[in-house]
Amino acid sequence: MSEIYLNKDCKTKIHKFYAGDCNFLKGPERIEKHGIIVIDGIDWNYDKELVQKNLEHSCRIFDSDFKTVSPLPEVISELKLIQNQIAILVKEIFSTYSYERNGHGIGYRPMVTGPEWMHFDTKPIDKMALTCYLNLDTLPRIYKISHTFPWLIKNERKAMRKLKKAESFYPVTIRANTIKNKGVINNKTPKHTILFDPGTIWFFNPHMVSHEVVFGRGAMGQSWWVYNSKCKTQTELMEKL
Repeated sequence: MSEIYLNKDCKTKIHKFYAGDCNFLKGPERIEKHGIIVIDGIDWNYDKELVQKNLEHSCRIFDSDFKTVSPLPEVISELKLIQNQIAILVKEIFSTYSYERNGHGIGYRPMVTGPEWMHFDTKPIDKMALTCYLNLDTLPRIYKISHTFPWLIKNERKAMRKLKKAESFYPVTIRANTIKNKGVINNKTPKHTILFDPGTIWFFNPHMVSHEVVFGRGAMGQSWWVYNSKCKTQTELMEKL
């Protein structure tokens, strides 16, 4: 089971479920309130030993591209099996959403990742993003989660107004300031810690929930654009300041 260590001063919600509880997930509601959905215990149908044996030992440097060696054909076949199972799960959990995949790749990240800096995803978007990751490794994937973008709008209005006046792209500036240990997210910012168990999958909106990978050795990520969500984009929230 995944381990979650909550910080009482961080108000970002983490919703933990076990396989078979999908009827109670209320996926769209929890995502649009900028929480994270964690699902343990799914019996994924693929050759785990083969996939884990082919994970890489190279380290990805934060903010660099996810470059990797092309996986073997037999590994690709197993990854496509996982991809199809994730698609079925998403259809079940987010049945009220109208969505399409962002990109056509498998989303394979076999390298060692972390430690990162706390950040929001930085690709400009005009609709809601839904992202999931699945831990492929035999070890836990360690995350830290901090404030949401709407929380910063509400509680760090002065600092966020300065970002708006600077006419910079907000997530990039927030990330740059975090690296310098200043700004709206820094070393003293309260954070939850999550140890995602092998086989655990989690969903969130990476443009709304600040996050960092502390350590991980192999994961598979998928993302979708959602067309009928009530969730505001970063730009729309900043316009209200």
